[in-house]
Amino acid sequence: MRTTERFAGIAAFAVTLPVLTASPSPAAQPPGKITVSVVSAIGNGCPAGTVTATVADDNDTLTLTFTSSAFTARAGGASGPTDSRRNCLVSLHLGVPEDYTYGIKQVDHYGSASLEPEASGTKNSNYYFQGMAQTDRSTSVLKGPQAGGWHFAETVGTERQYRPCYQDRNLNIGMELRVSLGTSDPVKVSSMSIGSPGGSTKYTLAWRTCP
Repeated sequence: MRTTERFAGIAAFAVTLPVLTASPSPAAQPPGKITVSVVSAIGNGCPAGTVTATVADDNDTLTLTFTSSAFTARAGGASGPTDSRRNCLVSLHLGVPEDYTYGIKQVDHYGSASLEPEASGTKNSNYYFQGMAQTDRSTSVLKGPQAGGWHFAETVGTERQYRPCYQDRNLNIGMELRVSLGTSDPVKVSSMSIGSPGGSTKYTLAWRTCP
């Protein structure tokens, strides 16, 4: 697991992922419009019907949006013992031309936070293709005091994971938020959200043609 600490609006870190597939040839975005559908979303941060996915018209970016405030971790005040952790595992199906495959070369996470001094919020995330080993988990930390929007940017190295050629596998994305009070005032609430308003994750896609 790799860990970094950044404040809102600052790019986070770079990770290098293991090669798990053969090497198709690098390519521009495929012709036509790529389609995407949410196959499933499981977790206390994403109630049914609260996750949407879209692909940009140029097929360059996949955006995952959490439309519910349920994806908010909080601690302090009247928060319950399980409120400090929220998670979601999303399975996506991308309609890709048969002779193309894709990986992820950059991830941009957006959300909001309200953290008291000495409190902290942590985002954990990973992704993997159906039936393949999970990628390294990326971890980013916000430290209080913090109020407003945050952005973590993760650049994936050239040894990124690609969907196996000619295999129609779903893309699985795991997300988790945690809030810790630390030595902050336990009467005051600290929170971190990747849900509404404005919570989303953007995945910049890397395309290759299959041999």
